[in-house]
Amino acid sequence: MPESWVRGAIAIRINALIRGHSGCRWVVIDALQKLLAANVIPCPPLRQTISASGDLGPLAYIASALTGDRDCAVWDGEGKDRRIISSSVALERHAISAIEFLPKEGLAVVNGTAPSCSVSALAIHDAHFLLLLSQATTAMCVEALLGALESFHPFLHDVARPHPGQIEVAANIRRALAQSRLVTQHVEGKAGDRLRQDRYSLRTAPQWIGPQVEELLSSHQTILTEINSTTDNPILDASNGRTTSFSGGNFQGTSLTIAMEKTRIALQHVGAIAYAQMVELGSPHMSRGLAPDVAANEPSIDYGQKAMDMACASYLAELSFISSTVSNHVQPAEMHNQSVNSLALISARYTMTAVQLTQMIMANLLLSLCQAVDLRAMYKCFFDKLDGHIRTSLLATIQPALSPLKVQEMTTLLRQQAEGSFRETGTLDSGERFYVMCKPLVADVSSYLSTLTQEPNAFEQRHFDAHTFHVQLAASLSDAWISNRSSFFDNGSAEELLGVGTRQLYRWVRQDLGVRMRRGIDFDEEGTDAVVSRIYAAIVQGDVNNVLVKMFRDGDLELSV
Repeated sequence: MPESWVRGAIAIRINALIRGHSGCRWVVIDALQKLLAANVIPCPPLRQTISASGDLGPLAYIASALTGDRDCAVWDGEGKDRRIISSSVALERHAISAIEFLPKEGLAVVNGTAPSCSVSALAIHDAHFLLLLSQATTAMCVEALLGALESFHPFLHDVARPHPGQIEVAANIRRALAQSRLVTQHVEGKAGDRLRQDRYSLRTAPQWIGPQVEELLSSHQTILTEINSTTDNPILDASNGRTTSFSGGNFQGTSLTIAMEKTRIALQHVGAIAYAQMVELGSPHMSRGLAPDVAANEPSIDYGQKAMDMACASYLAELSFISSTVSNHVQPAEMHNQSVNSLALISARYTMTAVQLTQMIMANLLLSLCQAVDLRAMYKCFFDKLDGHIRTSLLATIQPALSPLKVQEMTTLLRQQAEGSFRETGTLDSGERFYVMCKPLVADVSSYLSTLTQEPNAFEQRHFDAHTFHVQLAASLSDAWISNRSSFFDNGSAEELLGVGTRQLYRWVRQDLGVRMRRGIDFDEEGTDAVVSRIYAAIVQGDVNNVLVKMFRDGDLELSV
């Protein structure tokens, strides 16, 4: 069993024993505290408890360590010198007196839900931050997919359907997107966009994530209550001046089992929406113009996030499998004395696995999102130069020359068409892409010129060299694109386009973790596996947590923690 789990179990058991309900001397409680202070941690097996008469197995190893049993193994030492030794050696090394239990004391230590409660507390701590991270990545995904802020309007959530979790998630996403230059204010009025509303992974994110926030808060309260409860048996009441013994079943850890099952289901929902968003980022027919697999280089040689996509499909499949309930697999135990048993530690263990799988999905999604918003910034730099290239080609291929006003009108029209064609040709390498992209513009120019001949006082016909216009503009844009891409690789950043919250998350990945924009397998200094692993390790270690707290605490918004 991981040391952190056992440390938590010892701390929770101390907290229960000092309540005075367990018939335990102070010397026993003090010895438990000394184990923690000396970092002497027993080594219970990962499995064997059914969490019915408490977690008898794991707690028995802790009790055995207190007695200095030479057959009881413990972790001792620091850093590279930390190793497993006999508890008798460890107690002697740290001058901790071995305990000889008096009546009731052994039972007081081994009977209780502390191990299940410890793992549950650790799991829900990480789950809270994963739910916050899900809200942050959803906000960044709205930007990456040029989504609508309208989906998070207070009227939809605070007034029309005021579930507390839904309200909180919508408010958090609005806060993260404040001042963003990539979101749309009202998607239905957007010209040239065939999709009138965002897809469900964005538009219904508050309704999807919100219930998970509520369930996690409920589970959090359950675990908090359990941490501060007496869970052994029998227990003693000395509050009335005389001691009364009560036999009951406070050791049955079903409350923790259910809390962990709700937490696993919440994590599965986080993983599901994250993977849906990742698929949309990498799919040209859903991404509003992003390159396939958010590849920055030529599509024929750069496979972008394809391997990440497949990995996340694997993670989500496993996450979905283990999110099933544990409590319906109870087996009668101990000759049917423990005919029902909570399996709380098993449920908590699977929840920790669910946490790890969700962290893996989120690490991949974060890399994809930063890549996607960088592509948006790179596209914007290119689009900002379109007018000049279009104007130059028009002036070179239309005789007599048009008036400056007419040239500007036509340039504006062609730019809108070019941006739309650019989004639809992302699967092509740049050499072919711009030739295909510019072909419809020839017809647009001809159509515009034909309207001029029908105007009053239109005394002369203009000659339009359509072939030269097509070839010249395609070559010009292709060269400009390659130059723009190279320049962005060296110095580009999406930070100034992002919201006040998403900007912090982007900066954390790009600057704090040093994860650069992916340029393609032949150009990147690190492999995809290395950078995803770095993001994953930072999530596991909690490095992202301060970023998330700052994102969502600014603006006096509620937190899920």
